[in-house]
Amino acid sequence: MGKKQTKQAKKLQNSTKTYRPAGFFIRATATFIDGLLFWSLSAFIALIFQIVFNFDQELYLTQLKFQTISDQDMVVGLILYMIVIVINVLSIFMVYYLFYHFKSATPGKIICGLKVLRSDKDESIGAIGVIMREFVGKLISCILLFMGFFLVAIRSDKKGLHDFIAKTRVVAQR
Repeated sequence: MGKKQTKQAKKLQNSTKTYRPAGFFIRATATFIDGLLFWSLSAFIALIFQIVFNFDQELYLTQLKFQTISDQDMVVGLILYMIVIVINVLSIFMVYYLFYHFKSATPGKIICGLKVLRSDKDESIGAIGVIMREFVGKLISCILLFMGFFLVAIRSDKKGLHDFIAKTRVVAQR
């Protein structure tokens, strides 16, 4: 393990820039900002579906709960509800991918002066990196009672579990 860390340290020393690892609170702030953005995006998508298909998700769920809905309406509502979820997930993935690809950061990270780079190079992460970091790694961190996120606060390299899974690092640009 020591040799592997030494190799990575040498690679990073040979990189073109020296970056400082971003700490827990600035990363949490960036995540909060991103959460607001993605909540707004999800609400906008739901509003579009409500207008175009005359589909109110909350009304549908209430009718489903109290069994005041016909079988046909239940099936149609379920299909529309699933379409909304799929479009939301794909939209969020595309926002993550495009921002990581072109800016190496999400909007919240840009505002906070942070970048997400590969652990071994000063390069942005690709589509697989986005999936591993933002969906797989963060899901596992949540399942583990957020302990994967708290690693950022206690480790000297400021890496969370999702950073290890995706082989990434978050650095401060300022």
